[in-house]
Amino acid sequence: MRNACIKLYNKFYGVDSRLKAKQKGRNQDINVKEFENATSKIESKNSSLKEQIKVKDDNIKELKNELSAKNKTITKLSSALEMVKTELSKFKGFWKSLIKRFQMKIFDEKYYDIPEDKRSYTLVAEDLEKSGIFDNNDSDIVHNPTRKVLPIDELAEIQSKKEKKKNDYNLN
Repeated sequence: MRNACIKLYNKFYGVDSRLKAKQKGRNQDINVKEFENATSKIESKNSSLKEQIKVKDDNIKELKNELSAKNKTITKLSSALEMVKTELSKFKGFWKSLIKRFQMKIFDEKYYDIPEDKRSYTLVAEDLEKSGIFDNNDSDIVHNPTRKVLPIDELAEIQSKKEKKKNDYNLN
């Protein structure tokens, strides 16, 4: 096409102009038929890319919907967990007060005067231990009227503080 344009130019103006030498990979002559073919290839590639984008957008929408559904489930489970924690806390308080009441009602001033095998509460306590209602901590509380009613982890914390104070005292 460039050559045809230069020939017409030279003929019209009566000159002898020439094209610059082509550089490698540049200034390529493109036939109009090839240009139309290239555009159709580009358009088809463009439409296929648009289709891929649409598919990916649909996938993203689906994933967002799944994510929101899972977030709702997580929220529901979190609220259920909080409810269970509060109920457990209430139950622990109830159990603590029950054990304390057990101590107060069964033990009296004459506790140490009665032999242990004759104490009626020991039968109840042993039965509760055997049936798995009392654990070792509860059993210790029942058999020792001077023991405070505290969970095991709190008792361990208090004991470790006492040991630390004792060690600090020995170091000085």
